[in-house]
Amino acid sequence: MFKDPILMGSIYAFLTTMLWSGNYVVARLAVGKIPPITLGALRWSVALLLLCCFALPRLKREWPIAKRFMIPILVAGLTAVTLFNPLCYLAAASTSALNLSLISVTTPIFRFIRLERTF
Repeated sequence: MFKDPILMGSIYAFLTTMLWSGNYVVARLAVGKIPPITLGALRWSVALLLLCCFALPRLKREWPIAKRFMIPILVAGLTAVTLFNPLCYLAAASTSALNLSLISVTTPIFRFIRLERTF
C-alpha cells in the first residue's frame, strides 16, 4: 500500500482520532436507548474482532513475551478499559460530546501534573 512511514503514521493518527471522537458522539446519541454497560460491551466486542484480524498472527508469534506480562495487561484492561467506557457513557447523559472529549484528552495532562507533584 503506502511505503512512506510518516504518511502511514499520519493516517493512523487521524483514524485513531476519528474513531475515538466518534465514541463520544455515539455515547451521546445512545443516551436512554442503550444501557452504558451494553454499549461498552458492544464497542469492545467490535474492537476485539477488528484487532484479531490484524494482531492475532503477531500475538501468536510473540506469545512467550506477552505471557510474561499477562497480569499487568489484565489488570490494566479490567480497571482502566472496563471502567472508562461505562463511566463515559453514564456521563454522556448529563453533558455534551464536546465536554466528554475535552475531559478525556486532558486527563493525561492532569496525571502528569499529579505525577510531577508526587515525585
